[in-house]
Amino acid sequence: MKHYRFPRHELIELIEELEPQLRRRTRRTRAIPPHTQVLLALRILASGSFQHVIGDTTGTHIAIKAPSIDEHLYVNRKRYHSLNVQVVCNARGLITSFCARFPGMFV
Repeated sequence: MKHYRFPRHELIELIEELEPQLRRRTRRTRAIPPHTQVLLALRILASGSFQHVIGDTTGTHIAIKAPSIDEHLYVNRKRYHSLNVQVVCNARGLITSFCARFPGMFV
C-alpha cells in the first residue's frame, strides 16, 4: 500500500489482466517483464515523482568510513556515512558514466 497504493491481491489481478498486452514478442533476453512494467508505472504514479522512486530503489548511496574532515557532510538521510553515487549504463549493461564525488549529505 505504501509504495503502490493498491493491496497486493489487486496488484496481482491487475498484472494478470495487463500481461497479454504488455508481453513483448521478441527474441531478446532483456525484454522488461510485464509485472515490472506495471509495478514501475504504479510506483511513479503513486509517488508523483520519478526521481524519488529511482532514489529509493537503486542503492545510490555507498557506505564509507567516516572521514576526518567535514564528517557531517557525509551523513545521509538514513543517518550513515556515504557517497552519493551515479552510474549510467547502456542497454547492454556496460557502464558509460560514473560519478562518485558528492557526499551523501542529509538535507
